Amino acid sequence: MTVKENLPNYISKAAMYQEIADFYKYRNPSLHIYFYLLHIKNLNKETQGILKTYHSQLLPAQFRIFHVDKTNQKLDIFLDGAPFITNYSCSDMNHYLLVPPGKHQIKINVAGKTSQQLLKKNMYFAAGRYYTLVTTNDSRNQRLLAFEDQPAVPKGEAKIRFLHLSPNEQEIDIAVKKRDVIFPKLTYCSATNYLGVTPMKLELEARKSGTNEVTVHLPILSLEPNTAYTGFILDNDILLWSDSHPR
Repeated sequence: MTVKENLPNYISKAAMYQEIADFYKYRNPSLHIYFYLLHIKNLNKETQGILKTYHSQLLPAQFRIFHVDKTNQKLDIFLDGAPFITNYSCSDMNHYLLVPPGKHQIKINVAGKTSQQLLKKNMYFAAGRYYTLVTTNDSRNQRLLAFEDQPAVPKGEAKIRFLHLSPNEQEIDIAVKKRDVIFPKLTYCSATNYLGVTPMKLELEARKSGTNEVTVHLPILSLEPNTAYTGFILDNDILLWSDSHPR
């Protein structure tokens, strides 16, 4: 049950306990104090709930951009038609950018070239949420995809997910090397759910879905504690980003 759903209940309870406290005010001082304290307790819960909701609505959203097309190394990003960040390089792409929550238009140009627009899309960013935006590398149908990140990890644990961004591979299975499949039927431009794991070194491979045919040999992945990861499956390669250190 959300805070908003609880608020009317706290309000009605506070009013009810106030009436009962008033009833006992001169009849039984002990009961008057008892019910008055219940009235105050519910008022406090109501106030805390309102403040919690208010502050959560003020939290910025955060996003980062992974640009698949390596031919354009630097980008200019426009937010609602105004320059938001310029000369955005590949080395900056694993850093989150803050944005007010709500609906926004994202436009991406080649850096310094206003006439070379790569993408433009309207997007909604929820307060306090984290996103990875991914540009595809298909010139005929270039898209800007949005995936919600989940940076929180139980203490001492790790977790990982994968994004399939290789247009040369269709549906794939992500498996432990020469062992079981852990992420089945991952299609192009889609993402797996996060999988919680013990921090360790993982040896994985991408297989043609439903077979033992290895299509992408993945490097050994070192997963550190207290960290969430996103693995970007590219053509014959993988890029591993940490999701757990937003600003």
